[in-house]
Amino acid sequence: MLIRYIYWCLNKKDINTHRETLQLPPLKRSILKNITEQKILNRHAIKLSLIARPKEWPAEIQITGFLTIPESKRKNNISHQLTVRLETWLKNRERPIYIGFGSIPIPDTELLSSILIELIATTNHCFIFCQMWSELPKLPRHENLFIIRNANHEWLFPQCKTAIIHGGIGTIAAALKAGIPPIIISIFADQPLWGKLIANKNLGIHIAFKNLSLKQILNEIEKTQTFEVKQSQSY
Repeated sequence: MLIRYIYWCLNKKDINTHRETLQLPPLKRSILKNITEQKILNRHAIKLSLIARPKEWPAEIQITGFLTIPESKRKNNISHQLTVRLETWLKNRERPIYIGFGSIPIPDTELLSSILIELIATTNHCFIFCQMWSELPKLPRHENLFIIRNANHEWLFPQCKTAIIHGGIGTIAAALKAGIPPIIISIFADQPLWGKLIANKNLGIHIAFKNLSLKQILNEIEKTQTFEVKQSQSY
């Protein structure tokens, strides 16, 4: 309920502005309440093998499985177009570890930056850091680090050995489809739920951001490379 309330507070002005362009009257209460009361079709793009549809759900709420944007559509998205430099970098080294938090601002960029700097300095792993909404300070120029602004996860993840992500279900889906175990560092909302679910099914690792440390990340990277976890990928 709290998330729904916050959503409405943040979006009601934009929603009513859009309704005005459609010559519709403004909504005086949450659009989410209207959707529930009017029994509007509600699709959840979740894999049934991850979570079964509860029997008590009304008929208008269904689970579809993961949804995928056609490659032809992605090619027209300038933010997903690859650079020759990235493709060359990937060909000349072992499979990297992806780090990206999507549209979620990183709560402590100094902490994550210090961890990534130590990982680069003390391990032989290669890393791709996807900035999106958060830039990390003081990251060094290093042959084992490639920084990108955004990413086509469906193309990139199959070329990685694990993905350190915030735990949005879309990014989790891309990791599972690619057959790589995610390390989910949850921050808020539904992310802890998905993180715990993935960990319980032995498909990856879950860490709350507030508990994040270099030692833990090192341990979890090693865990994700075990045979048992790799064998469980079937998405």
